[in-house]
Amino acid sequence: KCPKMEVLCELKCGKRLCRENMAQHLKQECGLVVEKCELGCGVKLTRNELEIHVKATCPQRKTSCKHCKKDFKFCDMTHHLDKCPEMEVSCILKCGVVMCREDMSQHVEQNCVEKEIECLFTKYKCVGLVKRNNL
Repeated sequence: KCPKMEVLCELKCGKRLCRENMAQHLKQECGLVVEKCELGCGVKLTRNELEIHVKATCPQRKTSCKHCKKDFKFCDMTHHLDKCPEMEVSCILKCGVVMCREDMSQHVEQNCVEKEIECLFTKYKCVGLVKRNNL
């Protein structure tokens, strides 16, 4: 077998090359070689498929939170969104106001019309709690 003889890739990618270059082609170029995902998810795909997988479907790929702009692994994003301080959320007391999660406690304590607070007449022995909007 002549090392200079032109052959087709043994994985049938369509590439024509000298037999002596086959090992290098398989090691560095051939898109049909199966490899493990470089991001550590454990999946094994062809190089051609891995290119798409790493960018679009790997659960370990990096993605940015659209609210706080910080980077996370895609698989961690749902957990992050449950806590993201800059994500807009509705008031927990259901007053209808929407705000960043980090502003919730201040809103509830200082502005929320649904927050129960001490009656203004506590100095007259009233011990009731009333919603802020009922004062």
